[in-house]
Amino acid sequence: MKINLKLNYGFVLLYAVLVSSIVITVGLLLANILLKQLVIAATARDAKIAYYAADAGRDCALFWVNELGASLFNGGITALTCHNGAVIVEELFNNIERRGSFSYQVDLLGENNIPPRCAEVTVFHGVPATSPDGDILSDDPRVVATIRAFGYSADCNSPSPRLVQRFIETRVVQ
Repeated sequence: MKINLKLNYGFVLLYAVLVSSIVITVGLLLANILLKQLVIAATARDAKIAYYAADAGRDCALFWVNELGASLFNGGITALTCHNGAVIVEELFNNIERRGSFSYQVDLLGENNIPPRCAEVTVFHGVPATSPDGDILSDDPRVVATIRAFGYSADCNSPSPRLVQRFIETRVVQ
């Protein structure tokens, strides 16, 4: 007796390759989505850190504006103390331009494993307060000082392409 069977071994191999390629494609798509979500989450975290660095810088300037008042702008101040650390005043406060700026490293929440964050702060004094470019920041005669604080998610000198910056402007009125 003769049995006539058609052998379709290649057919099973074709299905195995097709199913495995679909599984690999779905896996790669999910990995791509996961990677994008991780980048978005890291950017949101860095934005929050940059905002709090700007807020800390603004609070430091606000403290010294309230503490020293107009004498802050009379010149001679080369360093301030904020958040248990010395702040180096880069541009001396002086009576002619009636402005001063400083930058310092912010140690957020005192956590030693987090690298320091940077805040750059400029304080303008006078009515109206003007920026170094001559732009009028406020024409309200009640404004005593305008504080511009830039916070960064990393060190001020960081070359990181993912450096995040946040800006806060506060006007102190009489």
